Amino acid sequence: MSFLDKVKGYIAKDKSSSYFLALNVSDDQVEAVIWGFLQNKTEILGTSVKNYQNKEDMLLVAGEAIDQAGAQAGVDVSEVIFGLPKDWIEGEKIISPYSEILKRLAKDLELEPLAFVSNIQAVSHLVSRQELSSPSAVFLEVNRKKIYASLIANGKILEEKSAPFYGENFIGSLEEIFKDMKSERPFPSRIILYGSLDLEKLKEEIESHNWGEDKTSNEPPFFIHLPKVDVLKKGILGKAVAVAGAVDLGYEKERFVFESDDKKSQIGQPILKEEEQTLKEPVDKIEEEDNFGFVSGRDVLKDEPGKNVEPGRNIEKEEGPKFAQAGIENKEDYLMVGEEPGVVEKEAISVKNTFLGWTERILDLFKGRRKIGFAALGGLILILILIFLTYYFLPRAKVELEVVAQTLPKEAQINASLKAAEIDKDNGIIPAEIVSTRVSDSKKGVASGKKSVGEKAHGTVTVFNKTSAPRTFSSGTQITGSSSLEFTLDDDVTVASRSATVEGITYGKEDVGVTAKQIGPDSNLSANTDFTISDFDLSLYSAINSGNFSGGTSKDVTVVSQKDLDQLKDALTSDLLTKAKDEISKKLSGDQKLIDGAIAEEVISANFDKKVDDEASVVNLSMEIEFRGTVYKEKDLQEVLKSLIGQSIPSDLKLSDEVAQTETSDVKLSDSGDLTFSAKLSLNLIPKYNEDEIKKNLAGKNTNKAYEYLNSLPEIASSKISLSPPLPFLNSLPKIEGNIKIIVSSKK
Repeated sequence: MSFLDKVKGYIAKDKSSSYFLALNVSDDQVEAVIWGFLQNKTEILGTSVKNYQNKEDMLLVAGEAIDQAGAQAGVDVSEVIFGLPKDWIEGEKIISPYSEILKRLAKDLELEPLAFVSNIQAVSHLVSRQELSSPSAVFLEVNRKKIYASLIANGKILEEKSAPFYGENFIGSLEEIFKDMKSERPFPSRIILYGSLDLEKLKEEIESHNWGEDKTSNEPPFFIHLPKVDVLKKGILGKAVAVAGAVDLGYEKERFVFESDDKKSQIGQPILKEEEQTLKEPVDKIEEEDNFGFVSGRDVLKDEPGKNVEPGRNIEKEEGPKFAQAGIENKEDYLMVGEEPGVVEKEAISVKNTFLGWTERILDLFKGRRKIGFAALGGLILILILIFLTYYFLPRAKVELEVVAQTLPKEAQINASLKAAEIDKDNGIIPAEIVSTRVSDSKKGVASGKKSVGEKAHGTVTVFNKTSAPRTFSSGTQITGSSSLEFTLDDDVTVASRSATVEGITYGKEDVGVTAKQIGPDSNLSANTDFTISDFDLSLYSAINSGNFSGGTSKDVTVVSQKDLDQLKDALTSDLLTKAKDEISKKLSGDQKLIDGAIAEEVISANFDKKVDDEASVVNLSMEIEFRGTVYKEKDLQEVLKSLIGQSIPSDLKLSDEVAQTETSDVKLSDSGDLTFSAKLSLNLIPKYNEDEIKKNLAGKNTNKAYEYLNSLPEIASSKISLSPPLPFLNSLPKIEGNIKIIVSSKK
């Protein structure tokens, strides 16, 4: 029984029409929808949406919205059903201060509250009715102040979260809400978006964001693949509340058939009118309650709508009005899937009436010659039957679906062992073997070293002994002249001690030849250059040249450097390695694989035709190297990686038929030839489609409707329908499901 049965004498009034107000109050908007029951039809008569800044403005704005909707409808209403944000409701009551605000609003505007419903309940209920099934999706309401996220599975609200939102960093705010959710990931790969902001822009942000792994935690991703985003039109909240109210009041029959009444979700909470106080509490006590008359604890959608009705009205026998009769001009006003019930029956009646009409017309042409008329009619019928059979049984359709493939990566440490005879999945060990080859070649390199060559300067110096004892200087003794140029004595020389004469002290002296230590003209010193003798003080011994030094020359030439030899060897080794890889690859069988870093080398010979410091412009190298590659079977690697994936593939996805790709990194080759590396397997996953269900939904549809249906399927990148044979006017898919072929491929 509906909660309206608690309203004393409400439906029992003798009225041919009833009008109601659905007033949706969100954090920044008020939506007023006036709707009524007129001649067994539910119609939306007037709507208005107004923005507000604060709670005080809300009262004024609500009045303006109601007045504007009332002016459109041409009626006055007092009975109202509220749609409220979830944060305004706790359990089955409206919390303070919102209850006081709504009390004041109802009092100032002379409204009589009937029930309230949360926004998410109203919207999810509407989507459920329109899609013929209980939705599984993340519902997002986004306004200028908050984001409301509701996780719904099979029509049941699993979890609800909200957070402030000021128009910046939408995706960041959304991720924080998702992280705060306790429900098991991944979430359903569908988002239903509604609210007062630019929803198309928000949709683009969602679809362009990478919803892959949550790198800040070890949790699974929020969505296993890119979620499909459906945008509900603005103003949907008020209409959703109106539709919920129409169902609950008993006038609007169920448009779609649910599995059973006890599976319908609760849409709202009833409000007892003061004159129907079944608990016999005084009126002033109800006014003190935070819920200002709202009564909880009853599922209004489970009530039977036919018990409190207008006299003489039989709801069970009435045909329920369609949503189009509820003031909804087209299906885009809601989220609608499928055709209206009764379309096939209407087409059958139309065909029948058309056929009978044409039959009478043909017979009228043969008045007085009925046999000829019936013969002509029979021939026409035969032709029509043949045409019908041709168009019914002959057409074939090939439906090609290109879907967005998702990758499921798995990485593991692998050991390719020469000693292993079979794979060890638990320890990541696979068998390996050595494939070797010898290659040789020669290569030329350019010498780049520089060297100075030339002659050393030479001359004669006079060595002075200033001491009282003779001194012998051996050959090779170093003397240093100006600019720190160094020379060595060519022979041993003995210099006498100093002596006293009438003129004074005479130093001992002796001439000796010297040679410069470095080549070059810088050592061609001029005469009378003073020299110091190494390891001796200038006050004891010294030297001077009486003539110029000569013979010092130098020039720069190109020679072979050690760097030239090393670079040439590296270049030839690289060339030989490339050649060896080709030869080893030719020796591989089946799915054996050789990866980079899995080849060891041993130089058999390396001969240069020049040595370091040899004067030359070109150097040649001949070299022979033996290469040994450690190889394994690709199927062994994939088997180990796939075994590690286990049951991690979601139930709504399956592996595509494409060959899985593996990537390797951190390759290490031991001296024994065993190979260790990190391997990553990227599996391509595509959605599981019920092909029988798709064929059923496509059978008999024209191509435009078929494309609309196909593009509504999850993860569809593109679709193509090919009809055969090319019959005239053939623009519909076969009515026989077996004549429809579905081909699913992944988008590259």
